Amino acid sequence: MSAKFFLIFSIIFNVSAQLSIKAGIGKIKSMELLTRLDKAIYLLFNPLFMLGLVFYGFGFATYTYVLSKVDLGVAYPISSIGILILITILSIIFLNEIITVSKIVGISLCIIGIIFIFR
Repeated sequence: MSAKFFLIFSIIFNVSAQLSIKAGIGKIKSMELLTRLDKAIYLLFNPLFMLGLVFYGFGFATYTYVLSKVDLGVAYPISSIGILILITILSIIFLNEIITVSKIVGISLCIIGIIFIFR
């Protein structure tokens, strides 16, 4: 399989990790009376938070493979921009974040940047 395939999976794992962790820590805001230790214990037993850590592990493994095959100057910008684009879109869809004109323009510029890097 090509390194581009693994780079895409690395991006998907990273985005899945961030969304899982965000969903897992969502209830902590309502737990203001708990101590930091109580919150840490809560996270250790929170399935979404733990799933996010597993996704980060898979993302790290696949990205490490990508770096063994692709120049860092190519892999890192594509990974970072890909994560930024997916997080923005999925946060709007699943976390009800607000879409703005500046987000649309920013995502469009990022996509153009990826096209130039992949050439």
